[in-house]
Amino acid sequence: MLVPLLVVIVATTVAGIIDIRRFRVPNAVTLPLFLSGVLYHTILHGWEGLLLSGLGALFGLGVLLIPYMLGGMGSGDVKLLAGVGAWLGVPTTIYVFVVAAFAAGAHALVLGARHGGMRRAASAAVIVMLQIRNIGRHLVPTERIESLTERPERRKHLVPFAAMIAVGVIVVVICSQWLASAIEPPS
Repeated sequence: MLVPLLVVIVATTVAGIIDIRRFRVPNAVTLPLFLSGVLYHTILHGWEGLLLSGLGALFGLGVLLIPYMLGGMGSGDVKLLAGVGAWLGVPTTIYVFVVAAFAAGAHALVLGARHGGMRRAASAAVIVMLQIRNIGRHLVPTERIESLTERPERRKHLVPFAAMIAVGVIVVVICSQWLASAIEPPS
């Protein structure tokens, strides 16, 4: 499990740094992460490895697909979590997603408080909830995240989710290592 963890830590850290700087996650990071994860597990474990890696990638893709379709995140974030899933499988990717979502929420609260946009953030949350409720009728938002990344004030309003995925990976790795050492019987 060491190789997958190292690969994912490096890839998500690189993607997170790029996302913080440019609000983009390039395919040059996400696609090799996905393909190498599938290939690695297929070579090591055959069809079972292909299946488990594919399921992890599908989970990573699927869990972020609706926020992407609603215009709340870019496709690079979706592909990054799919790559994480290809390397780490479903259970660990679930933990990474949960930690990343909490980190993104905390980041959004800090941005709102810092830039006086709590009312605007609450309004945006209500709009997102209405969009989710009416997803069958309103699949295309009026403004996609890609257009917001070009604005000069983007740092006041956007959460670089790839960086939150990197935080999720690091927290999950640290917690799993801590748990493993805490459960290990004394020698």
